[in-house]
Amino acid sequence: LGTAAHALCAEPYSRLFVRLKGRDPLTPDGAMAWRCFDLLYASRLLSDGYGLSREDAVVEFYGEIDGMEVEWTLGALHSYLAEMNSRRGDSPLPGAEGSNRAPSHSPAAAGFNGYTSSAILVIFLAAGLLLAVFGYHLSRNSSRLSLSTYEEVNRRA
Repeated sequence: LGTAAHALCAEPYSRLFVRLKGRDPLTPDGAMAWRCFDLLYASRLLSDGYGLSREDAVVEFYGEIDGMEVEWTLGALHSYLAEMNSRRGDSPLPGAEGSNRAPSHSPAAAGFNGYTSSAILVIFLAAGLLLAVFGYHLSRNSSRLSLSTYEEVNRRA
């Protein structure tokens, strides 16, 4: 995926637009300019976030879970967790039965390992903690600004 992303990004946009126009019904002409960003983002998310090898060419994912369409990122995570449960002999994940799984991909080929779900959990927890700390400091700074502005107005009066 990384190699494909870099090759696409190296191609001049005018040639890329002509080559890909109308090939993917989910990519309207206006979104074509974002394809380089999309591929680089997906490549980094899969390799750095989910732990897949940069050389892997396939990823298994669910297109829908319990009849609801899901984004490929959630579908890939759900597919990976369902595969891990299956390997351990645990019961299937809720929503896994009857889900629309992309048949031409496999988690084994994608390079998932036993640490991937723990790493994903740690990443989400760390991101949540950072957002909470940022929000706390932002709210404290905005209340200080309001108080100092109020005091300044009263001094002038």
